[in-house]
Amino acid sequence: MYNKLLETKFYRFDPVCNRSGEVSRYHHRFIDKEDFTINPTLLKELNLESCRETTPEGRAVWLYLRLCQVLKYDEGYFFNSHRNHPNDDPYQSFKIVGDVTAETPTTCFNFSRIAVKLLNQIPGVHALMISVGDNLGHFRFGYYTDKVSVDAEPTTPVEHFNDMARAKLGIKPQGLKTFYGETLMQELIQRISSAMLLKTRRSMRDYMSWLRQTPINQQPTQIDIEPLVNNLKQHGVDGTSTVQLLVNMNHQFTQPPYQLLRAGIVTADNKVEPQLLVCEKIRERIRLRRISLNDMQVKKLSVVAFDQAFTRGEMIYSDEDIDNYLSFSSGLNPENEYDAQDMTQINVPEREM
Repeated sequence: MYNKLLETKFYRFDPVCNRSGEVSRYHHRFIDKEDFTINPTLLKELNLESCRETTPEGRAVWLYLRLCQVLKYDEGYFFNSHRNHPNDDPYQSFKIVGDVTAETPTTCFNFSRIAVKLLNQIPGVHALMISVGDNLGHFRFGYYTDKVSVDAEPTTPVEHFNDMARAKLGIKPQGLKTFYGETLMQELIQRISSAMLLKTRRSMRDYMSWLRQTPINQQPTQIDIEPLVNNLKQHGVDGTSTVQLLVNMNHQFTQPPYQLLRAGIVTADNKVEPQLLVCEKIRERIRLRRISLNDMQVKKLSVVAFDQAFTRGEMIYSDEDIDNYLSFSSGLNPENEYDAQDMTQINVPEREM
């Protein structure tokens, strides 16, 4: 329980309010009935001892950014109606929060749990979890000191990127909403993020140059995804961050050079392997690629294999995304493939009957 005296004197954040400070019946404080232990491997990966901040406010910002750098988002959550995974439910996810490491994709539920537990270990910081929605469909968290009051949203994209991606791509965070102590928080975010993210990743302009396979005056619409994805993988960028990066880049062009579709391969044991399908436009022709978001591998994909996989249910689009699927598939024609002679099939394991 948090200290009532501190709440009266300093607490300027209300868990039943939305991020605009308006009271909402869809926002509630959430408290787990049981405690948990953070995975020792994750603690080593976070390297909390390397934090050089001395104030509660500075240490809280540093911790937030470090969690965003280390933790990976579970892209499979976009297919939660097709799978049975603890990450898809706040109560089930509690069972695996102690297993979370940098190599274990997680969602807003356990990100918030871990962040709140670690924030409350910083003297002078008081943190709590916030559930959003009648069915606890989303979690974020808030924290306060005697100088600041902050609402933290690391997993929902702001301007195309969430803070988990921003930290991995070297972009300034946008998920910390300050309700009190704005000047101090802006100073901390600017200084700490600049230091932590300085050598993290290339600039957006550099990333865009990776997309262009040939000089722009020769072939302005030809795009090659594979070298970009390989470069991202080498720099430790995860699959979800790659999705957000490609979506953002597509908006940088007057005529978007490719279409994107979240999809999942359904395996024999009814698991879902998240993919990003890319339709590249090349001189009035198209070619398909699929990016396996778990291991950041780029595979060729024929239109025939695409059609067969969706017809058989071996591949599915993300929950409630039928409009995007129809738009993506409407222009596909085997006769219009750029390199159809060199395509491979999906090779989905046979289902158990």
